Amino acid sequence: MSDLAKYLPLSQRERGDESHLSADRSAELSAVLTRLADIIERMPAADWHAQSARPGCSMAETATVLLWRLQTPARLRRAALRRQLLRTPLRAARALELRVRASPARSPETTVAELRALARAPGHARVAELAASVCAALDIASPQGIALGLSPIASGAVALYQLQRAPYAVKAAARGHQLRAADAEWSVGFGPALESDAETILLFLFGRAHSVPGA
Repeated sequence: MSDLAKYLPLSQRERGDESHLSADRSAELSAVLTRLADIIERMPAADWHAQSARPGCSMAETATVLLWRLQTPARLRRAALRRQLLRTPLRAARALELRVRASPARSPETTVAELRALARAPGHARVAELAASVCAALDIASPQGIALGLSPIASGAVALYQLQRAPYAVKAAARGHQLRAADAEWSVGFGPALESDAETILLFLFGRAHSVPGA
């Protein structure tokens, strides 16, 4: 196991005293946001409204949802969700996302500026914010064939987090297997190992792949 074991309670390291583990993912979040800003900055203008890897969502809409998630305080997000529950009790979170996506579109230049500002001062970041950012970055980068170059700590933390929250179909497909990232020296799950690269595994865990990586 690599140095990742010093930071992550992944399934393959022995459990012991984990008091040294940090819940702050601000350094990893800053790196992901900077990388995403670089990708959008170099993106052809015609691609800004093209389909992202997120079903039914353009590159611009994907970025809009991420920025709303990162820029809106948690109490205001919760209040918005409560209001949405009164309107649409079923799938309120999905309905709220659609409303956010329908807000006035940002230009690529504005999006890049806002991402860089967040990257410079991410504050205390939880793995939830890191996971949302990695998901959006993959949704924008993967259709272009661009790798994010995530650090093993970032990809491993998000994989462990997302494994517990993956869509039912993803969990069912991965059940009984260990997903091992050959390029990051981490693994999640239990059972016979299926090996792939970290970003391919993350795309699967986020429900963006049609088959189990390495199967």
